Amino acid sequence: MEMKRILLSLLALVAVSTGARAQDMTATPLTLEATTEGDITFSVTYQYDHPVVLTPIEYKINDGSWTTYSWPTDEAAIKSGGDWPHTFGNAIHVEVGDKVAFRGNNAFYYGNGKGFESHIASTADVYVYGNFMSLIHATDFATNYAMTGDWNFAKLFRKEGAQPWDPPMTVTTIKSHLTNDIVLPATSLTNNCYTGLFAGCKGITRAPELPSTTMTVGCYAEMFRGTGLTAVPALPTTVFQEYSFEGGVEHGSIDCYMQMFQDCTSLVTVPSNLLPATKLVHGVYQNMFEGCTSLTSLPTLPATDLTGGDQCYTSMFKDCTSLTSVPADYLPAAKLDLMCYAWMFAGCTSLTSAPALPATTVANDCYHRMFEGCTSLTTAPDLPASTLIGQCYGGMFDGCTSLNYVKCLATTFDDKQMNLGDWMKDVAATGTFVKAEIADYPLGISGIPTGWTIQTQSGVGVTETLTANDDGAGNYWTTYYNSLASVTADANTTVYKAKVSGDKVVLTDVGNKDIPAGNAVVLKSTASSVTMSVGSASGTFSNNDLIGQSAPFTTQVAYPSDNVYALVNGASGVGFYNYPKTYMFGSTSVGTNFPAQKAYLVIAGGGGVKAFYPLGGDEGTTAIEMAETADEARDAVLYDLSGRRLQGNPRSGIYVKNGKMIIVK
Repeated sequence: MEMKRILLSLLALVAVSTGARAQDMTATPLTLEATTEGDITFSVTYQYDHPVVLTPIEYKINDGSWTTYSWPTDEAAIKSGGDWPHTFGNAIHVEVGDKVAFRGNNAFYYGNGKGFESHIASTADVYVYGNFMSLIHATDFATNYAMTGDWNFAKLFRKEGAQPWDPPMTVTTIKSHLTNDIVLPATSLTNNCYTGLFAGCKGITRAPELPSTTMTVGCYAEMFRGTGLTAVPALPTTVFQEYSFEGGVEHGSIDCYMQMFQDCTSLVTVPSNLLPATKLVHGVYQNMFEGCTSLTSLPTLPATDLTGGDQCYTSMFKDCTSLTSVPADYLPAAKLDLMCYAWMFAGCTSLTSAPALPATTVANDCYHRMFEGCTSLTTAPDLPASTLIGQCYGGMFDGCTSLNYVKCLATTFDDKQMNLGDWMKDVAATGTFVKAEIADYPLGISGIPTGWTIQTQSGVGVTETLTANDDGAGNYWTTYYNSLASVTADANTTVYKAKVSGDKVVLTDVGNKDIPAGNAVVLKSTASSVTMSVGSASGTFSNNDLIGQSAPFTTQVAYPSDNVYALVNGASGVGFYNYPKTYMFGSTSVGTNFPAQKAYLVIAGGGGVKAFYPLGGDEGTTAIEMAETADEARDAVLYDLSGRRLQGNPRSGIYVKNGKMIIVK
């Protein structure tokens, strides 16, 4: 037996040394050839009552006759196993050189949601080759190229971890033959048909051809994850199908290559033309090469419009620790989508140069943690977008300990704490940050790192969108604060300072459009947005109670005994409303963050006041009356707007008291 094993090894070496050509295995059923003694098991595990019951399969050893494999074929036999799950399948003992072939007529071998899964395992070292279609077309498999059901061969050789979300366990006994190919000839695929097929099989070093040009949902997901591939198969698809859900069935190409080669640590190079598609769909390349620690070359990514391709490149090259550089023009897309580049190069510790990011309009989370942990990166790509939203830059350079240069021209922020959250955490202690002259950033890990030199670039404006604060009378309102730059508002805008006076807030027109750095103001515009340019005014507005901060802050911490009032479009129109100190997150009380670059008022103690509302004004001032509480209103005679005396307690609304209009909340 030992001599037989040695002979097989010598034959394999001869095949390598002579450059033996791959053999056509199209007419050969799925076969496992033993190179050591052991047991082969083709098992099925039933997960719960009333599963889909697989029909019998057959196997033969060498040139013997086909024998029915010992699966139960009715529910009664399956249920006799006691508590779920139930696993069936006898071991087939093999000696060195034995060949075990399988065939069957089941539509699929992994019933996601149907209560069963199949698995081929071996304690003997075995070569795997032949045509997998023999499992679904027992006798005419050589001429059948269409899959017959979703999840056809999913996870057939994968050894699961302790939990469903764990990565596959390593399998060392399942191996590629040097000349006899694995044949996966299907040109018509089904959803998830090859998902995780060889995941974890370190001995799979040669990939089969994959001839289909039409991808389905998750069809190749995790297919070769953790294998020993040294080269990848051609992936000729040029067009991906948009997702749809019709007749209870998912359609499209989403997630089709997701995690396909993840953790293939022997993979060094891939063809530049591997991924020719220019229009992407959800998750199509997500995690595709993550953990390929030997990878030094990249496939070209020609797509210029990622719209509809949310998460398309998420974590695509994460933890590719041998990757040293990326071409400057590698990511040409000008239109982005949700999480399209999130974590794309995170953990690439050898990366010294990053690709340009030319898009001037960002999407939610588009660059989220894109270069996290790239400890060799010294210079960030220029960031030309002027308006930030969501967590577009959140954590982008977190852990880039050598990073010492960033140029970011953003001037408008949806929420700095979200847009820039931890984006400069653990970067170099000193460096240069280039910003638009008008832009206002907090200092620290969610802004400009403390200790860095700040340089400015002139000629960049900022636009504030005010559509949320429409007062219904043709005016739009907001507050504004910039600690670093003096700005000038556009011609449509009136700039106000504010003074709390007894039970009123008086807004006073400052007389021009200039806002010196460090002054908090109220803006009213006849347009739905305000454009501000760099100004030259200096000084401080007198009699101004508005306060502004460059960084978000927690109102509960900053003003534990006082109330903060923010200008919002509330239940009774645009006005200064009491900003909450806490909110409930489940059963926990959480402090609320006030956004950066906005202004607010602080009223000592609060006095139970709920809000101040705009009630009109003249001669350059606008009085904002303090709304009375219901308790205060009950102590006086009230009249409705028709002049009728109110009987009983007032409801919320507008009333007349002592000749003056009041609002009861």
